Amino acid sequence: MADKYSVLVVDDESMTFDLVEDSLIESYTVNYAPSGEEGLKAIQADKPDVVLLDVEMPGIGGLDVCRQIKADESLSDIMIIFVSAADELEDRLKGYEAGGDDYIVKPFYGEELQTKLKIAIDKIEQAKALKEDASAAFQTAMTAMTSTGELGRVLQFLRQSFTCQSYDEVATQVIEAMNEYGLKSILQIRGRFGTVYLGDKGAVTSLEETLLTRMEQQERIFDFGCRTAFNYPKISLL
Repeated sequence: MADKYSVLVVDDESMTFDLVEDSLIESYTVNYAPSGEEGLKAIQADKPDVVLLDVEMPGIGGLDVCRQIKADESLSDIMIIFVSAADELEDRLKGYEAGGDDYIVKPFYGEELQTKLKIAIDKIEQAKALKEDASAAFQTAMTAMTSTGELGRVLQFLRQSFTCQSYDEVATQVIEAMNEYGLKSILQIRGRFGTVYLGDKGAVTSLEETLLTRMEQQERIFDFGCRTAFNYPKISLL
């Protein structure tokens, strides 16, 4: 790696920064902001690759900071990893709704943090590769804009699904169908040959994987906020 990826720690507890810096300083450029307000200023000025964002802080909390970042088109690609002592499904859902990409629970260890960062960087590199593939992006846009009517799309999906030879092919057909309806979606398929994840943006985030796995135990149709999850024995769609 010619240049180090940059990580900004936004946390009112400086000891969190100390732990992160000790764990990552050899591989990453690590900076610190002690509050949500200072974090927003640093993010706008420096545009770090990854933000480790404490959920509970005085003033502007982590969820609000994340919403502001994701609402700004020039900053929305920044990977957000929430840091919190809370580990309930509801807490993770709030992080996901705010636009977070992953979630790490306090107290955490250096090895776990390094793994989370590696996943985040992999996602960044995948996103860059997708943006560079103009042909694939154009084809995706054309697919999303092409409509044969609701019933026609259902029949088309059924015909194409009969020819699928793998979970990946089935997942692709489902996501393409959702795209044509103008729906953003993520999908988990579970079967004897493994588990497959896919979303409307391609690879799903670690937080999305966790949510889909935990939602498997929820009701058949599960609403939260402006989102709805559909659960079946071998598939979950959000």
